[in-house]
Amino acid sequence: MALSIVMLAYPQMTQLDLTAPFEVFARLPGAKVDLVWKTPGPITDSSGLRLLPSATFADVSVCDVLFVPGGPGQLALMEDAETLAFLKDMASRAQYVTSVCTGSLVLAAAGLLTGYRATCHWLSLEQLALFGVEPVPERVVVDRNRITGAGVTSGIDFALQMAEIIAGGDEARRIGLSIEYDPAPPFEPLRDTDPALVAAVRERTAAFQQRRAEVARDVAAQMGIVAWRARPSAPLRQGQPDPTSPEGPQMKLYRYLTGPDDAAFCKRVSAALNKGWQLHGAPTLTFDPVKGRVICGQAIVKDAAGDWSDDVVLSDH
Repeated sequence: MALSIVMLAYPQMTQLDLTAPFEVFARLPGAKVDLVWKTPGPITDSSGLRLLPSATFADVSVCDVLFVPGGPGQLALMEDAETLAFLKDMASRAQYVTSVCTGSLVLAAAGLLTGYRATCHWLSLEQLALFGVEPVPERVVVDRNRITGAGVTSGIDFALQMAEIIAGGDEARRIGLSIEYDPAPPFEPLRDTDPALVAAVRERTAAFQQRRAEVARDVAAQMGIVAWRARPSAPLRQGQPDPTSPEGPQMKLYRYLTGPDDAAFCKRVSAALNKGWQLHGAPTLTFDPVKGRVICGQAIVKDAAGDWSDDVVLSDH
């Protein structure tokens, strides 16, 4: 039985985000890989490489794996209603919804990562939180059927992990050997060893990153999504102030509530309120126009007593 893989290919993407996973996906037994864009004809990546998609949005209606790469063109896609609608529709029937680099921000803008853990390019990782996504600084993050890879070169790591999930460890190792996957970087991880270089990269990309962050904030605000908040690494006990509170040290803790649909979400909120928790801001519901129903709810609640409640069933966020 054919394995259908749809990879979004769009103008101004970073081609390695797409071509590295493509090389692995194309070697999976029975795989049929389509590069898909709105219209026929070549697209040009952010460095000038021209690629020819094999299908248009109108040509495909279902897939097993949906994949989105990142790149500078991601900014336009986050406000591209046609592309976001296509991704939502394909994701509703896909077995796996995936991305590499800032492709996860496109998935987030389509409402496909809210309530999930995910990763992104390190310069943009924190922007995922704006969409109710838990940002995870790891090379590859698997959360249920959402699998995301970090920046550019993580595409091979991501794809090999996908190969293991889909076809098993033996097949993934065969593919790894076939492409001679044996990374031996010429230097240590620079983010951990060269803060001056990190600062220089941030400075060089600051203007573009500011635009990227502004677009992410605007899109998330239009979607009405409550931003994800990290919970403390250990529960605070009653009488111990919360130093992370945006309102200053006080005995208030915030926790993110989610539900897979409106009924489950309402039950969680009701359980929290019955235990004495208080709503922090207005709850929001995510409506999927394709499915014609609410698919998720989000809310932040605070425990006025200053401690976590073991009796309230909450999400892992």
